[in-house]
Amino acid sequence: MFNKKSDSGRSSNGQGNGSAPLAPPQLRKPSSIAPLPPKRKDVNAAPSGLDKTVAAPEYSPDATFIGNDIVVNGSIVSSGEVIIEGTVEGDVRAQKIIVKNSANITGELVSEELIIHGRVSGVVRGIKILLASDCILNGDILHETLSIESGAQFEGSCKRSEDPLATDSRTKAPVNSALIKSLAARDEPIVEKIEVTSE
Repeated sequence: MFNKKSDSGRSSNGQGNGSAPLAPPQLRKPSSIAPLPPKRKDVNAAPSGLDKTVAAPEYSPDATFIGNDIVVNGSIVSSGEVIIEGTVEGDVRAQKIIVKNSANITGELVSEELIIHGRVSGVVRGIKILLASDCILNGDILHETLSIESGAQFEGSCKRSEDPLATDSRTKAPVNSALIKSLAARDEPIVEKIEVTSE
């Protein structure tokens, strides 16, 4: 049948010298030990189907929020990050601008970094611009780097520029190119001509 070495090293075929016959192959102990299963997670941890956590968006701790029930009539200038969820009728200039999907902006956006999810009507100028999939933009773009996600609606023209912050799109005249970049060095944000109403 099967020849197998016994513990003493001699070949045994299950016959003779008083040893017990060998067990069928399916009942024999495996020659190698199977690896241990992976260790269990913490008993108090959520089940594997529920442990998919959504990372909180990373905002600057001193970011300026314009809530979705706020209407701003006028220009906004900030040295830091501006997150807009409401309505702005005027220009916005900041180091970083995030336009959320509930936002509605009519005016020019000027920033080093722009992330647009909502509705914007006006010229957009920035070094790094992202048009997200839920963006609706009617206006021209002057950019250094532009990313457009699938589903974004964009009507207008776009042009690459080495320094998109250097010219005023309305007058075509050069402006102080360090205007936006120098805002980051200021300690307090600058806000001018704002009229706020709550709907």
